[in-house]
Amino acid sequence: NTFAHLSPDQITAKKRNKKTYTPSTDLPNERTNENYQTSFHQRHRHHHHCHTQINNNNNNNNNKMVLESCMILLDNSEYMRNGDYVPTRAESQHDAANVLVSAKTQSNPENTVGVIAMCGQNRGADLLVSPTDDMGKILGALHGVPLRSGYSSSGGGGGAQPPPSSGGVDVTVSIQVASLALKHRRNKNGAQRIVAFVGSPLMDHVDNRTMSKTGRMLKKNNVAIDIVALGELEENEPLLKELVDAA
Repeated sequence: NTFAHLSPDQITAKKRNKKTYTPSTDLPNERTNENYQTSFHQRHRHHHHCHTQINNNNNNNNNKMVLESCMILLDNSEYMRNGDYVPTRAESQHDAANVLVSAKTQSNPENTVGVIAMCGQNRGADLLVSPTDDMGKILGALHGVPLRSGYSSSGGGGGAQPPPSSGGVDVTVSIQVASLALKHRRNKNGAQRIVAFVGSPLMDHVDNRTMSKTGRMLKKNNVAIDIVALGELEENEPLLKELVDAA
């Protein structure tokens, strides 16, 4: 239509004067390349953004707060007066328990912590506070633990009781009390854990068989256990290792 009213000579001259484009100087192609490069970089940035977002989601999943109920078993025998852990075993235990409570409660606001004194008044463990998220009750229980001389021959009444001793703790009885407290925890969906501080010789009747049986009981009830040894390692370490390995 452009050449409809032109003569043949004018059409030929028009064609000769028409500007042609080589591939290297073809502006439409250059625009196409620019568009392609821009699209490629946009896709690359989008892919990088998605990859970064996936990594962030994975990190968030790894840092996901774990719901857990924890029982802290405190050794409050006279052996905790020893100063091999500065200033004393009892003070070191108290500082470590405070750090543990803070870590548990801050990791998840629904976490609960309970406290047990392994040298009770009546030849057994004293449940100072059941699993709770009340920091006042937990810290109050940690501060109010008196040191005792271990199991004595007085008190107790009938029933199967461990033999009297001049000192030390019965870890197996304390673990049974802690397991019962965890069984009646408020949130049944959370994990269960026992952290026991041991700085005294174990009772005479505690042997490898007893510790292994206690560990299997914990494993059956899905209760994890951690042991913090504060002294008397040569005597206690084989028995405590038997307990942890069985659990």
